[in-house]
Amino acid sequence: MLNESLEEVAEFKEYIKPIYNPISEKYSTLTGITNEMVEDSPSFEEGMLHFFQWCEEKSQGNSYIIYAWSENDYRQFVNELELKGISKEPFRKILIKWRDLQREYSDMLGIEREISLEVAVSSIEESFQGKMHDALWDAR
Repeated sequence: MLNESLEEVAEFKEYIKPIYNPISEKYSTLTGITNEMVEDSPSFEEGMLHFFQWCEEKSQGNSYIIYAWSENDYRQFVNELELKGISKEPFRKILIKWRDLQREYSDMLGIEREISLEVAVSSIEESFQGKMHDALWDAR
């Protein structure tokens, strides 16, 4: 979480235990997340409620926006709700706060195609810090 001066003031990270399939080797290699790491993790619904409660608590009643790089996370979130038969109602307040930073960044640059996070970071002459495809590092 960033404050209005764009300083990091809080962080949230929680794994979700998959219920239909274990994490394949392909995704373990990509993300560094193993089945052992998520064994005692909450369900999708519980974990997302934890995150949204954290957002509300940390924002202390102030307005906030959730940025993700691309629409993929938003689409996956909505698809997971539908797939698992979870009501969207508890999540409606948060869904309207979701923004696609990749699209906004491309619009700022005046380009049609969307660029990768790695390209965006290098375009401002920075290098990616941390492990790619780790949500917390991607956010930073």
